[in-house]
Amino acid sequence: SNSTLAIQTASKSYKHPSIASIHHLTMSSSSSSSSSKTTITIYLSLTSSPSTPRISLTLPNSAKDNHTHVDSSANTNAAELRRRISLLTTVPLETLKLIYRGRVIANKEEGDVVKDYRLEDGCVVHVMGKPVGDVGGTGAGAGSGTASSTGGAAAAPSAAGASVTLPTAAAPSSSTAASSSSPLSLALTKLRTSNDGPTYRTALTTADKLLGNIVSHPMEEKYRTIKKANPAFSKRLGSLPGGSDLLLSAGFTLQTKDDLEYYILTPSADAWPQLVTAREEVQKLKMQEERSAAAAPTQPPNAGGMPNLFPPMG
Repeated sequence: SNSTLAIQTASKSYKHPSIASIHHLTMSSSSSSSSSKTTITIYLSLTSSPSTPRISLTLPNSAKDNHTHVDSSANTNAAELRRRISLLTTVPLETLKLIYRGRVIANKEEGDVVKDYRLEDGCVVHVMGKPVGDVGGTGAGAGSGTASSTGGAAAAPSAAGASVTLPTAAAPSSSTAASSSSPLSLALTKLRTSNDGPTYRTALTTADKLLGNIVSHPMEEKYRTIKKANPAFSKRLGSLPGGSDLLLSAGFTLQTKDDLEYYILTPSADAWPQLVTAREEVQKLKMQEERSAAAAPTQPPNAGGMPNLFPPMG
């Protein structure tokens, strides 16, 4: 088949394939299946609100079959995509950051974002930044359009060449959620069952911060390296039962440099979805713990068998 031939040819040409070539090989079969489509649908995930259903956005597929003529005027450049997503999510352009497979989608007026970043049908683009209005185009920042409910989904206003919908249920993910027997799930279970409540919540907060820094700053190496002996890290997560397992299941590896051990996350085509899945699971559990703590009844002053030091007079 064409996919097999492409893999065989690539294996002869590259002895040490780069991240980009690895990504090309792993995605060759899915790319070929969608190459004939005139449009692709991408899904937007708001990292500031992981519980918000993902928003679908349909774009012209300029990366379709090379033998088919495509009107270049219908293509979408990166800057236009950013404007549309800002309009839809109400995240201000100046704080908006779009990340796809570990790459930041730059603010470029030229080119075609589907081709330049190899966006694929069904892929997930992570939207960084805090919304300032109603997500889905119903707030003041969404323009003159009004969202309407049709068949269980709200249709948001769209610019020319693209359509958007706000689903009422979670859209397909680029990575599979952790199963009960996955290393990630086992690590989180161990973290919860082996530590008391406050320690567990502190560990989740620490893990969320560490993983979130990488998601928010994928190009900065300092966030992908954690010294194992760091006292604060060791106390809050690293030395806890399940702490090391959590980092390893998120894509980190334990490496030694200058006689010191570090947790290091090496960028690759497979590392990004693994990292994002881990972060989403940690965020979900952290939010559950916060809701449980907020719903817990406040203990009265004299609870716990403490004697009343000031009995009533008389």
